[in-house]
Amino acid sequence: MNCVGSDDAEHLSGQGGGAVASGSLTAAWLWSRRQAVLSGLAASDLHGSKWVDDDVPAELIYSNARGPEGVVTRDELLFEEEIQRLNGLSVTTPERTAFDLGRRDRIGRVVDRLDALARATDFV
Repeated sequence: MNCVGSDDAEHLSGQGGGAVASGSLTAAWLWSRRQAVLSGLAASDLHGSKWVDDDVPAELIYSNARGPEGVVTRDELLFEEEIQRLNGLSVTTPERTAFDLGRRDRIGRVVDRLDALARATDFV
């Protein structure tokens, strides 16, 4: 397994597109100089999950801990196999997105969010 660092530019290809993705997620990714990977609810939205609020922060896996307002950054280990491209953006795969969603909220909300992600994608 290869670990992806902030200098790696190679990503896998994919498809997607959610409602939140309009400008804020693109802007957050561009703020990172195209080095971050969108994750969490932002990634879930890009994968096509329903019921993602329009005001969710852009969650990035990125080493810079001082994101602008509306951007949450997390310096986490991420493997190359956990990244794909959606709408030109680097995004966690559905499986990695499910992992991130499953560990960051109350169980009831997690189940709802994982169900929506599973319906929008092919992850099992």
